[in-house]
Amino acid sequence: MALIKCYECEKEISDKAPACPHCGAPKEEQPPQIEEAEILESVAAVDEPESITQEIVSAPSTDPEPVATKDKRFNKVVAIPGAPMINKLAEALTTMGFSRKGAVKLTLVLVFGTVVFAGLGEVFSGSQRDARWAHTPVNVRSGRSTADPIATGLERGERVEVDSLVDGWFRVFRNGQPIGYSASSVLNEGPPSSGGSADGSAGGSVICESPSRRLLDDIAAGLEVSGGGTIGRGGAVRSGAHSNGYFVAAEIQGSGMDDEVAVWFTNRLDGSGMIFSVDNMAQAFSVFPDAGRTDAEATMSDPGARESLTCVQ
Repeated sequence: MALIKCYECEKEISDKAPACPHCGAPKEEQPPQIEEAEILESVAAVDEPESITQEIVSAPSTDPEPVATKDKRFNKVVAIPGAPMINKLAEALTTMGFSRKGAVKLTLVLVFGTVVFAGLGEVFSGSQRDARWAHTPVNVRSGRSTADPIATGLERGERVEVDSLVDGWFRVFRNGQPIGYSASSVLNEGPPSSGGSADGSAGGSVICESPSRRLLDDIAAGLEVSGGGTIGRGGAVRSGAHSNGYFVAAEIQGSGMDDEVAVWFTNRLDGSGMIFSVDNMAQAFSVFPDAGRTDAEATMSDPGARESLTCVQ
């Protein structure tokens, strides 16, 4: 006989007493406990260790090296720290009609199965990389901003792999190794063609036209660059998707900028027309509206847009 405390008056009573002799509280029913020894026995039944402790894995061109296999310590290391959790889950299953040993076995299958599938998820959750090509020389930076220093560069026609597009910037890989970040607008889904027509389509050389100084000054007036910004060299290509439109590529010069090239769209090269931002660089560093969301409906996928970049190489 052992003495226990009454859960009501906290006085000591016999563990055999049906009720507390002091306050009359009935004895509290205790759920059956599953001992750790039973858990260890069930683990052993589910994952019985092999009779040998080592096996030899041979390689065709090297000496065989011993590879350790499972041993009895595995069960102890896994089962004892998880005993409270396994105990609670198993108790819940016993209330559903399972025997205690059957409840422990089912609990172990659920717990260890979850761990295995979680591990497989980590293995196969790698990001998918896509191929991209540089149609013009491209800066690769150490971060996703033009304020970050240039880490390296891509040559025209160079193929790379990209993933994790964030805020218009790809992470770039060369030969499977990450080399930095580049704006998505300067990387293309296909290699550059050997030539193009006046509107940038296949069939001849690209015809670059000169935007007026007034137009370039108007673009410079709309820049939003830290410490102020100016426009350097610029070139234009007639749009192949618009009867009266031009894609204008120009260098942005200013604090944190390293002659980054952006693309705008206009209906007049003399500066008397409207100006729209086309690529991510122009949208990020100038006040002009996104051409793709206006009646202009001009995007970097239109003939002549990417070709305009070659006018400022």
